[in-house]
Amino acid sequence: MKKVDRVGSIFIRAVVRRMKELGLNNTTLAKRMNISRPYVIKVLRGDVNITLGSAARFARALEMDFFPTLTPRDKTAAEK
Repeated sequence: MKKVDRVGSIFIRAVVRRMKELGLNNTTLAKRMNISRPYVIKVLRGDVNITLGSAARFARALEMDFFPTLTPRDKTAAEK
């Protein structure tokens, strides 16, 4: 069963959106990153947890900046 948390979901949506903007498919993105196409598919499905380093590699391949940030939680959202 796949478990994509909120951060992972936001990351995946940003990757997919940027792939569409650049006209990239899974194969082309994998080639840009020098990784396997099946791994790209697993990431986009939320089947694997990726490291910050891998996230940065995705960003570079997608011509984006990657800056992980920490922000205080909204107490009302945390209580849900």
